[in-house]
Amino acid sequence: MSDAPPPENNLILRQLAEIRRENRETQERQARVIELLGRTNQKIDDLVARMERGLSEVRSDIVLLENKALSAITDVARVVARMDEQEMTP
Repeated sequence: MSDAPPPENNLILRQLAEIRRENRETQERQARVIELLGRTNQKIDDLVARMERGLSEVRSDIVLLENKALSAITDVARVVARMDEQEMTP
């Protein structure tokens, strides 16, 4: 009835137990890799968001600087025009 050999005495059962153990280890490694990939992905998303905010600030700064430069050019042109008018008036 219960004369079956214990699992450690049966080659197939030992091999099956080893396969199950290796499968558990593989699944644990895969779970750790998936977790690591998730954390890495979050870090990359955060970095990209920071870079996009920084780039947006740089673009705003460029527009402000361009406006300042145009204002300065306009001011210089007005001064030159006034100087020309003063030179033309006797």
